[in-house]
Amino acid sequence: MIEATISPSSLPSWSSGVGQAVGSLLVVDRPGVQYVRDLRVGMGEPFGPDHLVYRDSKGLVRGYLALYRRSNGWRRNSFLVHVDPACRHRGIATLLLREAEQRWPGEIDLRRQRYTPDGAKWAMAITRGATSK
Repeated sequence: MIEATISPSSLPSWSSGVGQAVGSLLVVDRPGVQYVRDLRVGMGEPFGPDHLVYRDSKGLVRGYLALYRRSNGWRRNSFLVHVDPACRHRGIATLLLREAEQRWPGEIDLRRQRYTPDGAKWAMAITRGATSK
């Protein structure tokens, strides 16, 4: 069942979250979705999560999806999607989700995640067949 169980105030800000997640990737790079493997130790994982990073037409990071393929204290194969607040409702989270589903078939299950209220609305729309936002 999809429901909101995370308070938005408990999450890091965009700048803090993207810095922790993709760190040195804040430099300008080619637009589109890129795969990045985080090799830092953290979150109880020896090799960190897999990341898909979305960059806009100027090459700036505007969203990322982190897939925790090992148990990270939450659930195996849990994921986090974070989109720049100035760029929300443009289909970035959905684009990252669809790329993750293609890249890692069977590992993404929207029903097994924890969500903020906005995240729960997004996930419910996706499961109903909506194509964006």
